[in-house]
Amino acid sequence: MLVGERGPVPALIIDAYGGLAITTGGEVHDRLLAGFATLGFEFPDWICREGEGADPVDEKDCTPGLTALLEGDEVRLLHDGRELYRLGKLRYFPRWYRATNRGALVVMIGRNLQGMTFDSLEYIQRAAKSKELVQAVAAISRIPTAPADRCYCINGKVRTFASCCDSADGPEE
Repeated sequence: MLVGERGPVPALIIDAYGGLAITTGGEVHDRLLAGFATLGFEFPDWICREGEGADPVDEKDCTPGLTALLEGDEVRLLHDGRELYRLGKLRYFPRWYRATNRGALVVMIGRNLQGMTFDSLEYIQRAAKSKELVQAVAAISRIPTAPADRCYCINGKVRTFASCCDSADGPEE
């Protein structure tokens, strides 16, 4: 979660592979990240999580044309209606799901992001400093889950959607 103007903003962090090319001058060119940059993604200098004194993300300042659709355990990232990326079998915390109500999702795509960024931002900070990370803010919408269905978050094996992510009194983690 990142700091937003109106509260915590959920983030989706993707460790990318492929898309590298060698230029005629012998230098490595990252076509994948450069391609995302042409769609409005930016190369950040530093990333801070919620509670670390970060400048807040402006949830209303979404990247033009960039949207995310959350359905169950799957997120689709779209630009001008065309699918860019599909990520399935998500396991998230209930507070991450509830934060999507704010209508924004920070999307980060980078290289060499080993480890759990939830525990430590070491790899993501290194990627940002070396320009191996792009980020953008997508407007997110959700397709409703039936209340009696199992929840797709980390508690889904033992809770229904109505008693977990859909409940204001549900668990935070």
